[in-house]
Amino acid sequence: MIGIDIAKHNHIACAIDVLGRVLQKSFPILQSRIEFEAFYEHLLTLKASHEKQGIPVGFESTGQYWMNLASFINNYLIPFVMGDPMYFNSSKKLDVNLQTKK
Repeated sequence: MIGIDIAKHNHIACAIDVLGRVLQKSFPILQSRIEFEAFYEHLLTLKASHEKQGIPVGFESTGQYWMNLASFINNYLIPFVMGDPMYFNSSKKLDVNLQTKK
C-alpha cells in the first residue's frame, strides 16, 4: 500500500507492505499533473520490483487538497481508500501510548 499524507502543495507518500514494513522511504508528490504522472510511473516501478498485481493507495480526505490526486488516481483505475482524519488522529494517539516489549 502507498500511504499518502495530503497537504496543500506537497503530499508525502510511503510504500508499506501488509506487515507495515517500509518498502520505499517517503517521497514527495507535488500538487501538479506532471508530479502525478511521475507518481504513477513510480507506482508501476514499485509494482514490478515487488512483483505485485496492484498497489492500493490510501490517504486522508484533508480539506479539498485530496481531490486532484483522487481524480487522477481514479482515472488510472488505481484502487484507493480514503480515511477519516479524526480516525487517523485517534489511532496515532493510541500508538504513542502503547506499551511494547523490547
